[in-house]
Amino acid sequence: MELESTKGSEVYNKFFLRIYDFYVLSFAGRFIWKCPKSSILSLYNRYVSNHHLEIGVGTGYFLDKCRFPGDRPNITLMDLNSNCLSVASNRIKRYQPAIYQGDVCQSISLMPHRLFDSVGMNYLLHCLSGDIETKMQLFINIKPYLNPGAVIFGATVLGKGIETNFITKRYLKFCNDKHIFTNTMDDIKNLENGLKKHFKNVSVEQIGCAAIFIAKNE
Repeated sequence: MELESTKGSEVYNKFFLRIYDFYVLSFAGRFIWKCPKSSILSLYNRYVSNHHLEIGVGTGYFLDKCRFPGDRPNITLMDLNSNCLSVASNRIKRYQPAIYQGDVCQSISLMPHRLFDSVGMNYLLHCLSGDIETKMQLFINIKPYLNPGAVIFGATVLGKGIETNFITKRYLKFCNDKHIFTNTMDDIKNLENGLKKHFKNVSVEQIGCAAIFIAKNE
């Protein structure tokens, strides 16, 4: 199956981005996925570096709120959706981020001399088509741009092996029916096994309906 991200990115129009922080990160994160945004922010505070690539940028909330090791981090924003890039880059304009509009699911061509020590991809994997094994292609695509020891981290909503109430079950069905999500078969074990095929040092933790993952490039 070909890896595809177009459908999952189309929902991010200008209106949706205006309510994204409240609706997705605060409301859905806490009450539907049971994964508060503080858990994800702590991930950024621990692993973000001064040479950082953000894939699937949303509104730039976590890059705006997290603590970078230095005052002048080099940040590259990558997304298929121009609306997300515009909102996120404006939000963190104090860092003068580089912007790359492209699909990480396909072959990418970033600046050849630009290598990264950290990569964030928050709430991205569940928006990609295919099963977990298919989605792992994106890690193959970004590997040439990673320094040794670089850390890839993020969160994704699981569709299998989770405790769901009526609201969560209906919301997952709606998102999958509309092709906003493709995650009905995504569970924590498949995610961990998929990451371990590409990275030796992997940690995956389930928080509510979400998985927090960390992988270190050797």
